[in-house]
Amino acid sequence: MGARLVRQIAAIAALLLLASGASAQETETECQTIGGVLKCKSTTKQPYNDADAIQSGMNLVRPYVPTPRPQEPSPPPEPAPRAQSKQIATGNDLMAVCESKDPACLTYIQGVLDGFTVATEINDLGPRVCLPEGVTRGQTLDVILAEMKRSPENRHWPAAAVVMYALVKAFPCTK
Repeated sequence: MGARLVRQIAAIAALLLLASGASAQETETECQTIGGVLKCKSTTKQPYNDADAIQSGMNLVRPYVPTPRPQEPSPPPEPAPRAQSKQIATGNDLMAVCESKDPACLTYIQGVLDGFTVATEINDLGPRVCLPEGVTRGQTLDVILAEMKRSPENRHWPAAAVVMYALVKAFPCTK
């Protein structure tokens, strides 16, 4: 038999081993012709291990990849500065906050309106303020500031009373 036939038989034997599920193992086949008879000997090497192959590949790559530096722990972020909350107790306080363009002004006014609406609903009272459709929060602020400037004698009242007085005066319910 020629060397070509021996190689073909060895290739077929290797394909058969692969097809039989022996792909996880590496086999080596040696064939010899002895006295006109082809004799093949297969030896199985240690099973293939993915982790070993990856590790050996990493060993090749490692010298070329810079080692990451350990990150120093970053200090905790500083808390955001808290806005100075101003106590709004009287009309004078409310006027100072509103004239400083502090968003707390509109928030306070909206809170008073919401609280008054809930109180009138719970107590089955009729509405006292009837805002026309389309009136903005800015307009209600203008009405309240104008009333506080027109009637400085009332600014010592509780801020909620000043707000409601101005709104009832400007937008009374007529039913």
